[in-house]
Amino acid sequence: MEKKSQNCWDFMDCPEDHKNKCDAFKDNMGVECWLIFHSRGGCRGLEEGNDCTECLWYKKVNSIE
Repeated sequence: MEKKSQNCWDFMDCPEDHKNKCDAFKDNMGVECWLIFHSRGGCRGLEEGNDCTECLWYKKVNSIE
């Protein structure tokens, strides 16, 4: 599967209740979700103190291993 054909919530297997609260899901920004979270204070799914560059999805989309 091509990496840009998937959304973060699918890759992270987010439950429906989490997706319904997610700004990236609401704004259909599932491929580059860090762009919206960067401007809105960070991803709710990350542990406090981490940023999007620590996320497996960010690393996959940006080919960082």
